[in-house]
Amino acid sequence: MIGDLLRAERERQNLSIKDIEKATSIRALYIDAIEKCDYKTLPGEAYAKGFVRNYANYLKLDANAIVNGFNEELHPQEEVVEETAPSSAEDVRRTQASERSAEEYRGPKITSLESYPMEKSSHGTRNALLVAVAVFVVAFAALIAFGGDEETPAPAPAPRSGAQTAQHGQKQTEAAQKPASDGVEMQLKFTDRCWTEVVVDGKTEFEGTAEKGKVLNVKGKDKVHITAGNAGALTVSLNGKDMGTIGQKGEVVEKTFTKDAAASQR
Repeated sequence: MIGDLLRAERERQNLSIKDIEKATSIRALYIDAIEKCDYKTLPGEAYAKGFVRNYANYLKLDANAIVNGFNEELHPQEEVVEETAPSSAEDVRRTQASERSAEEYRGPKITSLESYPMEKSSHGTRNALLVAVAVFVVAFAALIAFGGDEETPAPAPAPRSGAQTAQHGQKQTEAAQKPASDGVEMQLKFTDRCWTEVVVDGKTEFEGTAEKGKVLNVKGKDKVHITAGNAGALTVSLNGKDMGTIGQKGEVVEKTFTKDAAASQR
């Protein structure tokens, strides 16, 4: 189990859970849950994978292999049950009898078209030709009858009154005065170590432990999603406006900043 592996490596390096908590900013409660494979205690799958990756990196293990093993433990593959063949001669005889009954129900097989000769009729061919000629004549006559009609021009729109013109101009002016939203522009400042994941428009821009003093600038078209393992150590600004910290120290917080929210801050 991945938890046993991490605990064994931690103990080999003479480290305590408190040492891991201080170095990675992962709460001791979650470290203990990972080592005991008590995944229900963790705040969510995305957080759990981030904690496991950060833990493995600190112990200088292969983080990708550890996370893949952790994912397999979360989602074990289902066993495929193969169908078994008939277990007795009686079952075989019943199967064969069912197949014969189905074959008889479908009727005799047609092996050659010669078994079902078709009569050729010169009258049928001549009648089809006459029908085609008649359809062509009718279509041609309709084209002559209606093709020469001229299209009636559409009536010109009625001129607007002075009041309508002024109102229309006012609406255009108001629309021009409304500022266009340029998306979501954010700055993240870290006052302490904090495991963080930043996803911009569905693409991960940053994932890992940010050190104290780190500044991260991101810009998205529609939304920016932030996950912080130590929310009290992260302050953010949205389109130039200081939004403060996104949570308390040691708290795991997940927050999304959208284009509409960014526009309201302008």
